[in-house]
Amino acid sequence: MKITIEVNNDAELKKVLAALEAINTDYVDTPVILHRSITKGNKNIDTEGLFGIWKRQPRTLEEIRKKH
Repeated sequence: MKITIEVNNDAELKKVLAALEAINTDYVDTPVILHRSITKGNKNIDTEGLFGIWKRQPRTLEEIRKKH
């Protein structure tokens, strides 16, 4: 059985982990997988300057993935 617990911040995560450690049983496994939520960006920023940024050095998606 798997249980997913979603928390809103690191303080809540620490509390949940402390509670699971307090149970102190062999069948409790506490892998910590952090999924940060996506925050909305500032819509007032002018992005016009970003257009054509790769004009001199065009790249494919595969090339970007290989480098990063």
